[in-house]
Amino acid sequence: MPEKPSAQPARPDRALEDELRRTRDELRQTRAQLEIARAEVARLTAGTADAPPAGTADPKLQRAVQEQTEKLRALAATLALVEERERRALAQDLHDDLGQMIALIRLKASAMAALKLPAAHRKALAECTAAVDETHRRLRAMTFQLCPPMLHDMGLIPTLEWLADEIRHAYGLQVVVHDDGHPKPLDPSVTATLFRAVRELLINVARHAQVQAASVAVNLEKVNEGGEKL
Repeated sequence: MPEKPSAQPARPDRALEDELRRTRDELRQTRAQLEIARAEVARLTAGTADAPPAGTADPKLQRAVQEQTEKLRALAATLALVEERERRALAQDLHDDLGQMIALIRLKASAMAALKLPAAHRKALAECTAAVDETHRRLRAMTFQLCPPMLHDMGLIPTLEWLADEIRHAYGLQVVVHDDGHPKPLDPSVTATLFRAVRELLINVARHAQVQAASVAVNLEKVNEGGEKL
């Protein structure tokens, strides 16, 4: 009687799918909480339309609005962190799994190129190698767009300068980044949000503004009570 085949080990891509599913569930829950908080703030602030002038409003209402605003900020920060974690995990998996597979294919293609092959086969192999190289380039660009490693290692300004170069290569738009030189210690979630916002704006400029150049100025300004604004 033939032996019963053993159970297949869990596939790496299945583990990745499960992790992404869990992350998306957390993201949906956070978004739902955020919408509830926004609706509550809107309800509370709507009640102030007929309220007395500033300074004479109900202290309880002011306190409630302030509390809901703080909750809204906390939920927004949580949402940004969850999104950033999902992006980093996906970028890492793309780099580690698909990147290694493409590198292996490229290595084998190089080994085949050293063999004595007919001209037609050599031409076909060269075309396949070029396609593999282009796939690797696109995968690398996709990984960087999801979550540039330098964003966490070097900070916002060097990453924006890298982005300017990428936009020039992809769209032909000349982008210059102006930095005032002041230190900008930012929370990772804030840095990621700013980077994606600038990237989206530059892509819109490249596609719709009908110009050949754009500039990004990053300045740190003093605000009341000793605070700073970027």
